[in-house]
Amino acid sequence: VGMVQLSTPLDLDFELFPNPSRDEITITTSDLKKEYFLSLKSALGETVSSCKFSSTIIVNISALPPGLYLAEVCDKHSRKCYSRKFVIE
Repeated sequence: VGMVQLSTPLDLDFELFPNPSRDEITITTSDLKKEYFLSLKSALGETVSSCKFSSTIIVNISALPPGLYLAEVCDKHSRKCYSRKFVIE
């Protein structure tokens, strides 16, 4: 009996820093050629900011109140989304 190896898609590799933050966050992806859609969501699930970007984006968060937020990055072509939590102090 042979074994069948299933290939699994790699997750989107993105970084968000600094975390926690006060004025701005930087989001970088490992794939420089793709386009992404970024949504920042409050702890209540409300979208507080959104935009398109590729590879790196710096987002001004100074107008947002302190708290827990979610950065959701979606691959424009595959429509897969990945998220990271971050804190605004």
